[in-house]
Amino acid sequence: MGKAAVTRAYSDIRAALAVLVAEVDGAGVEPFSGADPLAGLLDGCLEILAGCREVEAGIAAVKAKAAVAYAESAHGVAGPGVPVGVQE
Repeated sequence: MGKAAVTRAYSDIRAALAVLVAEVDGAGVEPFSGADPLAGLLDGCLEILAGCREVEAGIAAVKAKAAVAYAESAHGVAGPGVPVGVQE
């Protein structure tokens, strides 16, 4: 895992979030539907909500994996029998 790759991934996520916010605000590159903008926005919002559900599940999985990797690494560094806590 490289620090640059992680930074780039989060930059891409932030950019994607900005696109989604613009779409919901009606300021996207093109409307969801030129014929019926309101119905198009309704459909677009449902599409965005469905995508959010999928992405949130993926983020939760990454968080869980990172927490496990952190705990295992911290225990490895501290050695057996040494309590390990998160430092803030």
